[in-house]
Amino acid sequence: MDTVSVIIPNYNRSGTLIRAVKSVLAQHLPVLEILVCDDGSTDDSHEQIKALSNPLVRWIDCGRNGRPAIPRNTGIKHSKGDWLAFLDNDDEWLPEKIEEQLRVATEKKSFAICTNAMRIRTDGMKDLFFQTKDAVLSFDSMISTNGVICSSMIIHRSLLEKTIGFPEARQLRALEDYALWLRISCLHSIQLLARPLVNYYDDTENSIRKDDLSHWKQRELVFADLFKWMKSIGINKDLQIKAKQELHQARISRLKTTVKKIFR
Repeated sequence: MDTVSVIIPNYNRSGTLIRAVKSVLAQHLPVLEILVCDDGSTDDSHEQIKALSNPLVRWIDCGRNGRPAIPRNTGIKHSKGDWLAFLDNDDEWLPEKIEEQLRVATEKKSFAICTNAMRIRTDGMKDLFFQTKDAVLSFDSMISTNGVICSSMIIHRSLLEKTIGFPEARQLRALEDYALWLRISCLHSIQLLARPLVNYYDDTENSIRKDDLSHWKQRELVFADLFKWMKSIGINKDLQIKAKQELHQARISRLKTTVKKIFR
């Protein structure tokens, strides 16, 4: 039977962290392990995890890095499961999530499956993250927009190892998940389930994305990283050309935007 390791990066969110962990423990299909990869928390996160007294939950001290990619990659290195699932410490899963994704993995012979989510705002309002039907996310579709919610993704180890994990460059902070999904989609299409199997808590005030770079600068950074990775492992030349075209378009659009601001 396939086994699943769950990786939860954490920094100073003990209250929501415990909610996230308990949602994994409540899965209809039990997971092999839950790796809480801590990025130097100074709150009571560790004490709260120890209080659970559950042998499935492992605490991994990653030091202080300030970038979620590093604790996520540390979790990947320490994990033992056939599948790797990612959950942010302020989100939670519905009980049938893992069971449903592994069912689809078998039926579709897929090695990467993500799902929709219910977005829950700080004012209590709820809506679907994506208005979509079940879909296959190809490289071409992922180029245009990030169709993957990080807390919904499950990836087979054999596929993830080919991508060299989440890029850890400081300039890709808060963009590292999109950068990884693009790498994945170069190698294997991603199955998207329209059913919301994640509760995604949208707290913009406390998100690391609140000080985002401009749209075009983000795309420039992501596609520069992608193109460099593609060349390093010898990805299909046609895909490399598409990535380079997106990088060029992002640079041109960023420069045009800058010039417009100067001459307003």
